[in-house]
Amino acid sequence: MKIALFRSHRHDPLSFAIDALTRGGYCHAGVWDEKTKRLVEAYWPAVRERSLSPGEEADIDFFRVAGWTPAMEAAAQAYCDEAIAAHEPYSIAGLFRFLAPARVFLGDGQEGNAKLPTFCSQFAFEVVQHAGGIRLQNAPSYEVDPTHLSWSPLLIRETIWETP
Repeated sequence: MKIALFRSHRHDPLSFAIDALTRGGYCHAGVWDEKTKRLVEAYWPAVRERSLSPGEEADIDFFRVAGWTPAMEAAAQAYCDEAIAAHEPYSIAGLFRFLAPARVFLGDGQEGNAKLPTFCSQFAFEVVQHAGGIRLQNAPSYEVDPTHLSWSPLLIRETIWETP
């Protein structure tokens, strides 16, 4: 399992909003399973799994989690499967909670389980937290946007694609 951070997320108007608001390098996050070649992501209207589109990988950076074990891998897969089965809803309000001024109006979010509303980087953060007991940042999951997720010292950038 790897964390997939998108520099571009084609045909997704929310990614443009995230990019504009955070001015970071990443606009979307998901969980990549190398064995099954599936991406699990929080995306409107609910957590889903999908294959990458041809060429899409060129806009994604993949990160492994330091200290990740096979037991954590199995727990992450179970957590993702539970979120998909529960149709864990996407949270538009939650999407803006990673901005401190928005929390003044929206209130704090909730750290979740596989059934609470979530947004993309919150979901990736919580997969790692629930499966491995590892907090990628010293912050609640609902405060971590995709770019700040990449700042975790526990995420090690790798490539999974062969270059020609």
